Amino acid sequence: LQCPPGDDPQNWSHDRVWTALRTRLGAADAPPLAEGALIERRVLDMHDYVVEPMTYGRLFLAGDAAHLVAPIAAKGMNLALHDAFLLGDALVGYLTGGDGDGLDGYSEACLRRVWDYQEFSHWLSEVYHGTATGDPFRAGTTLARLRRLFTSPAAAGAFAEQYLGTAEHY
Repeated sequence: LQCPPGDDPQNWSHDRVWTALRTRLGAADAPPLAEGALIERRVLDMHDYVVEPMTYGRLFLAGDAAHLVAPIAAKGMNLALHDAFLLGDALVGYLTGGDGDGLDGYSEACLRRVWDYQEFSHWLSEVYHGTATGDPFRAGTTLARLRRLFTSPAAAGAFAEQYLGTAEHY
């Protein structure tokens, strides 16, 4: 559940949590949620970061060591696997007598995708949460984004391409 950064978990009673979950997950003609005991309550600071470059001498960073992306678009594991595949291929090329171009270009090749996913995650977060901020301007831009997404085939196609990670330049 979204809450302000630094919010005290004690502000989230059993009743408040379940009321919020029922509001967000309830659907017409669906059975009610089965409530259970809250085992743990925490406020997580969801932050993003990117280390540039992803190399230093013979040190090559990959996955969470090089970048974190908010889980809103579920891209963290995809990015980590992409890093691992690129690094693995570059290492095999180097160790089998290649010229090392793959290792030299590793950071740049990974960072193109990392920054695209960071931007997409930020955009999607605004779409999901922009209206919840209480800021009329952000609410207006959020609704404009959604309207464009649902009325423009080009916007819908671009969204699908970004969400699936199928752009050719990757």
